[in-house]
Amino acid sequence: MRVAEPAIVLERLAATPERAPADVARGIELVTAALAAAEQAGEPRYAATFHEMLAQLAAWQDEPDALTAHLDAARACYLEAGEPWRAAVPEGTLGHLALQGGDPEAAETCV
Repeated sequence: MRVAEPAIVLERLAATPERAPADVARGIELVTAALAAAEQAGEPRYAATFHEMLAQLAAWQDEPDALTAHLDAARACYLEAGEPWRAAVPEGTLGHLALQGGDPEAAETCV
């Protein structure tokens, strides 16, 4: 899988204090294409990585529904890949978001 280019684009965006909407949209386009390739190749580990990248992009765009959906998908892909230790990061972030949203019961399920 080609992970380098999406990772470089994400790092560049992370280092930019003010992200241009067009740059974020280009990042989403690039990572979405990489995700599709990973899914087509049957590589859940890479799909999880790309879902995490898309979650970060959704956070920068202030899209909480997309953020949650991509974190949940990343968690599921890591579990499918047999890497539950990697699922801990998106799972923990989902729990944190639930607490921020005032839903401690939902946060308790994220363990």
